[in-house]
Amino acid sequence: MRQKRKLGVGQRRLLAEFSANMAVAWFAGGGVGVVLGNTKTLQQGVLMIIAGLAFGFVFLFYGLYLSRGIRV
Repeated sequence: MRQKRKLGVGQRRLLAEFSANMAVAWFAGGGVGVVLGNTKTLQQGVLMIIAGLAFGFVFLFYGLYLSRGIRV
């Protein structure tokens, strides 16, 4: 049976930073993009905001989960 390899501190820090950047990108695409973009209907705008916030929080919480126990 193969043993699971644990991620090192540097790898976890890199993945946490990537996840935080993805959270910002989803927020910008879903939250800010509605204001500056061209949404055709109110329903489309609301769905974009909800999707942007949902995926933003998912990536943010995943990044926080990865960075637990890492000393700065």
